Amino acid sequence: MQMSLPVREERLESAEGTMAAALTWIEANPSAWHRIVGGAQRDALDNVPVRLKYYVEAMRADRSLQWATEDFKLPNAVTAALARVLVAWHPEVAPWVRLSSSKLDGCVVPPRPY
Repeated sequence: MQMSLPVREERLESAEGTMAAALTWIEANPSAWHRIVGGAQRDALDNVPVRLKYYVEAMRADRSLQWATEDFKLPNAVTAALARVLVAWHPEVAPWVRLSSSKLDGCVVPPRPY
C-alpha cells in the first residue's frame, strides 16, 4: 500500500526540508514516481518539454490506478524538488526540463538509491 507524505508546513520552509519531503515522498510512492519518470522519458524522446506539474495533476485526478489511494497526497511545494531530483537522477531528460528559480537552487540532491 502506498503511503501519503505527512507534511508539516514548518518542514517545507527550508530548502533542505523541502528536498527531504520530496525524497520521502519518492520512497513512499515508488509507483507514482516511476509514472513521473516514465512520462518525462517519453516526452524527452518525443522532443517535447517535460511537464512535471501535468504529471502530478494527472495522478491526482486518476484514482482508478493501482497505486492511487484515497489519501494520495503530493504538496505543491514539493514539485520543484521533484523536478530537481528528476534532472539529477535522470540526466537524459534534463534538456527538456525547465527549472524555475527556487529556494532549492544550490540544494544538493543525493545520489539515486537504485
